[in-house]
Amino acid sequence: MTVSVIVPAAGSGTRLGQSKPKAFVDLGGRTILEACVAGIVEAAVADTVVVVVPADLVDDARRLVPATTVVAGGAHRSESVRAGIDAAGPDSDILLVHDAARPLTPPAVFTRVVDAVRAGHPAVVPGLPVADTLKQVDPSTGPERVVATVDRDLLRAIQTPQGFARDALLRAHADDTGLATDDAGLAERCGIEVHVVPGDPLAMKITTPWDLRIARDIVAEGSPSAGPVPSAGRVVDERSSPAGRVASERSEPAYRDHSSADRDRDHPLEHRRHP
Repeated sequence: MTVSVIVPAAGSGTRLGQSKPKAFVDLGGRTILEACVAGIVEAAVADTVVVVVPADLVDDARRLVPATTVVAGGAHRSESVRAGIDAAGPDSDILLVHDAARPLTPPAVFTRVVDAVRAGHPAVVPGLPVADTLKQVDPSTGPERVVATVDRDLLRAIQTPQGFARDALLRAHADDTGLATDDAGLAERCGIEVHVVPGDPLAMKITTPWDLRIARDIVAEGSPSAGPVPSAGRVVDERSSPAGRVASERSEPAYRDHSSADRDRDHPLEHRRHP
């Protein structure tokens, strides 16, 4: 089955506090976009990668990630994903949508998502159990009044890559007016069943300056996307770095991984093919 990964990277990154779109911000000597694509190549699940960027940065992106197909995105994330679907073409059996802002996502997360779609699930997302206590509030009051405490055992914090059978993603995006923060939300809206596989704390999204600081610390110390890490998964010393919480959480997986995470990863992107 042929797999294409669509990487929306057209966001302005206003909350990151940088003067450029966040996909083009430095992350330990290379851009976030380069780190993201390198992680996809390392995962060795993709036959093609489509990167979607602002129209005025298409040429820059092509220089940074020449092994990918680069196209211009739209004003909203959903529009950019649709542009990526068009660029991927009709031959992709499985489509993954992966945020450029999650450049440290370990290869095993990609493998779990693809394996689940291959097993027959039309829509699959990685997710983590929620650690914090969650309160539902009434925002009309000040201070906000607590309405209820939400059962966090039933909640998952959703990450990317999000994987879809081609027909499922096309159906989810059939309504050109449908805007959503993730593609699984569009799939749910049209009645497609979505399943969750284990995510990873390293699949964190870089949105704020604090996130960027954590990601840079992880890269500096070493991560699955930036070099070897100890087998226990502890990336940094949690006592001395803002990345410590990510490392500490990762040392004890939230779920047991039953997927084939040791898939052969020796083939470069442009030559990777699946039966």
